[in-house]
Amino acid sequence: MPRPSLKEQRTELILDACETCVARYGLDGVTLERVAEEADLARALIRHNVGNREDLLEKMTDRFFGNSVPGLEGMIAALPDEKPTETMIEWLFDPAYSNKKQILVASALVIGASSDPALAEKVRLWITSFIECVAQVLCRQYSDSKQETLYLVATGITNMYFNVSAMSTIGDVSLTSDLHFRELSKAGAQRLLDLFE
Repeated sequence: MPRPSLKEQRTELILDACETCVARYGLDGVTLERVAEEADLARALIRHNVGNREDLLEKMTDRFFGNSVPGLEGMIAALPDEKPTETMIEWLFDPAYSNKKQILVASALVIGASSDPALAEKVRLWITSFIECVAQVLCRQYSDSKQETLYLVATGITNMYFNVSAMSTIGDVSLTSDLHFRELSKAGAQRLLDLFE
């Protein structure tokens, strides 16, 4: 198997640096200069390997979404045959599986989608794919359920997961000393499973 070319390695480095800049500054705050500084490369190398700012953001966005769904599919493939939904909820709401940088990039992409129709379509497809994956797990465990109920629960779990992820970037949200936003959201996601009984 041939080794990756220097251009491929450099492109990955640049896209990683771009994600870091998106997480730190949002989409509007990304400049070739900032990405070059983060990647510790000359600005000319950014343009040579990836292109202009628009090319860079498009490639970073495509890579982000391209990696996200297979990552979720991999998690789903690793679920046990017995009670896969409960395990999925445990994993989705476990802070050990959170990636702050990825959450901030996702948030920036959702915000940017409000003024970019092409990006909005990519975000819609990403969210739809996420809901479809969750619905597949639900269908494994509750195969006799109505499609409407499967999608209602899948959408509810997805909403709770995305909200918990977005809020996790600011630290723990405690309602009281015993009640925490993440744990209550996880319990809410588990409670949705009662609709299958």
